[in-house]
Amino acid sequence: MTFDRADFDELIKEKAQQQAQSVLPQLRMMQQAAVSAERLTGVPQWDLFLAFLQGAIETTRKQLEAFQTAMNSPDLLDSQKVLQCKVSALRCAERIAAWEAVIALPKDLIELGEKAQALTDRMEKVEHAADN
Repeated sequence: MTFDRADFDELIKEKAQQQAQSVLPQLRMMQQAAVSAERLTGVPQWDLFLAFLQGAIETTRKQLEAFQTAMNSPDLLDSQKVLQCKVSALRCAERIAAWEAVIALPKDLIELGEKAQALTDRMEKVEHAADN
């Protein structure tokens, strides 16, 4: 089997695409931001989810800063564009607030579940002691 230049270029292109696809998950993992320790749950799946959310928050904060900078720019004179920047900034701020609330949920749910379990156990012990 012989290869000509076009076949060789196609082979190199396919290899590069395969390599990019195998590296992409690793790059996404590196892109994730560190979640603050008090928000970690100790459950790997939840902590991975929280890391993805933290990365989204940081990206959105950068977008928010860009919109705020644009709004404060003396070069922005078009009122329609100023309004668009304000609306986009508000949307970014709302997204950040929502994601921060979601980040707090897993640990709160785990802790509340543990407290509910402990309370249920105590109530069952009292009920069992009353039956005897």
